[in-house]
Amino acid sequence: MGADSVAGFKFSVTVGSVIMGFKSVSGIARKIDVFTYQEGGVNDYVHTFAKPVASEGTLTMEKGVYSGVYNPFYVVGEPLGKLPLILTVYDYAGGIAKKYTFMNSMVKSWSVSGFDALRNEMVIDKFEITYGSFIVEDD
Repeated sequence: MGADSVAGFKFSVTVGSVIMGFKSVSGIARKIDVFTYQEGGVNDYVHTFAKPVASEGTLTMEKGVYSGVYNPFYVVGEPLGKLPLILTVYDYAGGIAKKYTFMNSMVKSWSVSGFDALRNEMVIDKFEITYGSFIVEDD
């Protein structure tokens, strides 16, 4: 049995009961800092230890501006509370391929692309969401 590749073009973001589509989502990463310790008398290796997590992760999410629908990301600096932010990736048949669940999230920044009467481009909302931790689930 082989592993199935996951396509990155069919996904949704859920916060509570609000389900949203985005043009792009980036910034999913795990990283820890480490320090090494050279033990006296041991010359063939060093000990490596994980440092405490010192920074949050940041998701960058972009979508077209729309009207008439509630978006919880317009409130900057307000924690999303106990509600997890869930990024669901779908397979080609529409089933769930992978889920990323982010905890301790807060909207760090929100910006809107420029307006230009001479161009025919969609107006884009850009959100930066910080998160404290996340889990990955394969369905």
